[in-house]
Amino acid sequence: DFRVGLSHAINREEIINAVFQRQGRPSQPAPRPESAFYDEEFATQFLEYDVDQANTLIDQAGFTRRNDDGIRLGPTGKPISFTVEVPTPTLKSTWVPAMDLIAGYWKEAGIDVEVRGEDRALWTERITANQHDATVWVGEGGNQDAILYGFYYLPYHAGSRFAIDWVNWYTSDGESGTEPPAEVRHQLELYDELMRTVDEAERTKLFTEILQIAKEQFYDIGLIQIDEEYGIVANDFHNVPKSMPFAYLYPTPAPSRPEQYFISTE
Repeated sequence: DFRVGLSHAINREEIINAVFQRQGRPSQPAPRPESAFYDEEFATQFLEYDVDQANTLIDQAGFTRRNDDGIRLGPTGKPISFTVEVPTPTLKSTWVPAMDLIAGYWKEAGIDVEVRGEDRALWTERITANQHDATVWVGEGGNQDAILYGFYYLPYHAGSRFAIDWVNWYTSDGESGTEPPAEVRHQLELYDELMRTVDEAERTKLFTEILQIAKEQFYDIGLIQIDEEYGIVANDFHNVPKSMPFAYLYPTPAPSRPEQYFISTE
């Protein structure tokens, strides 16, 4: 509920106009429309910018007390304050300015947030060691394999970048980490069954159930979905496809056979 409140506090349209050059549309981190697992409700839930609703939801989550600066107080009486760590250099130059705007929106809802850029090697070390409060990363699940990248929807791998202690519990068979709640354990059981299943229809059914739980638990707060990337090709540079998938697994542009690109000399 707290995360839902924070989601409603974000003015995504303003971010799209100010940071992303009016490219893209608001979206939660759900499989893209191109995916067989696309769920419109999942992709569009909690996107409305509504500060009053955000404040109401965070109040209902139990954080009604504030200090003199308007920052909400947690159960111990201390201000609710956390750091969002952004790896630098980032995959996208938009991450830091977008997160700076989000920090301002969340302050309007009474949440104090620091945005901190840090070297990607240090960032990776901190994420893996569960030393971070929150972070920013690109989502997957469109042209890529949503099942292969299922750690965006349940915490079975450090790639989730959330609930790392649950990941440690799962990967250690309960020897370390923290046992997750029942809903998460059920997701992990479904994932284990999925990994043992070869029937494609049954795999689809299992992963759809995993996604349904992810939608209900709302682990991640999404920002926008970029519809299409684009590139520039010189007029004398030939044999470049007019379009190609842009994906880590593809991996762009290797399957387009760059060895057959050529430059004309005329």
